Amino acid sequence: MTCTNARITLFISLVALFGAGCHTPSDGTPLADFKADRLPYAKGLLVVAGSQLPVTLKEIRRPGEVVFNLDSRHGETFEHEAYQFDSDRFALWRAGGEMYDPVIPLLKNPVVIGSKWAWNGRMVLAVDGVPLTGPGASTPASADVAIARDKLNLRAGPVESTRVDVILRMSSGSDTPAERKLSFWFVAGQGMVKREFAASSTRIPDEGP
Repeated sequence: MTCTNARITLFISLVALFGAGCHTPSDGTPLADFKADRLPYAKGLLVVAGSQLPVTLKEIRRPGEVVFNLDSRHGETFEHEAYQFDSDRFALWRAGGEMYDPVIPLLKNPVVIGSKWAWNGRMVLAVDGVPLTGPGASTPASADVAIARDKLNLRAGPVESTRVDVILRMSSGSDTPAERKLSFWFVAGQGMVKREFAASSTRIPDEGP
C-alpha cells in the first residue's frame, strides 16, 4: 500500500469513527414523561353520532389502575374508560361496554415513534366493569397497534402529539372478522388529550370559546 493510499484509508477510518461517536440513535421517550394515567382536563365533550355532549371527567384510581368517568353535568355517567399501567406500559383494559383480556398495550417504555406490535386475546362484554357470561359474551380478538407522530388541532391551536392506532378484529362467525379502529392521542407531560372509539364515541377537550 502506498503512503497516499494509507493516508486515505486512515482518513476514512477517522471519519467513520468520529461519525459513530457523534451519532446518538433515538431510543424513544420515557413512558413516565407522558403522564398517560392522568387526565389533562376536567371538562370535555363526548361526541356521539355527531352530537356534542358536555361532560365532566373524573379519575378513580387504584394501584396500577385508573378509570376515567365521563359524567353529565348532573352526575350521570355516560361512559367510562379503564386502563392499567406500570413502569413498562400503559394499556387499555375496558371501554364502551367491553373488556380486553389480556389488556391491550397502548404505550411501551420507551415510547418510540414508528413502533408496532400485535395483540391476541378476547373481547368480553361487560356492564359497569362486570364481565357478562353466557353465549356470545366472550369473543376471540386480535389487534395491530402502531405509534405515529401527529399534529392535533385544538381550538387553542395545533399541538404535537403521539397517536396510537389500534386496529381491532373480532370473530364475527364468518370468514371475515369484524374490524374496528381505536385511536388515542397523547401529549407528553399532559396525558391523553383525545381518544376515538371507531365512529361511535370520541372524547375531546372542552376548551370554551
